[in-house]
Amino acid sequence: MLGLLPEADYESDKVELRPGDVLVLYTDGTVEAENPAGEQYSAQRLADVVSSHLKQRPGELIETIYASVVEFAGTPQLADDVTLLVMKAL
Repeated sequence: MLGLLPEADYESDKVELRPGDVLVLYTDGTVEAENPAGEQYSAQRLADVVSSHLKQRPGELIETIYASVVEFAGTPQLADDVTLLVMKAL
């Protein structure tokens, strides 16, 4: 669980990953990063980047995502943290 808060309610579920599946966990600073026009990076943009780089190793995919967020924002000085965890099922 990411972002554990004592007063928050959390749901749990199980997902079966098959060989080749990629799981990406991220903090809100990733999808809420804004460009100079005030547009957010968005979960859809993140999904598009992941989908177009599925062959990369997890570490490479993290670097690709982060570079994409920074390029979108137009600065490496993001307003919120960006934390990424990528797992690939073998």
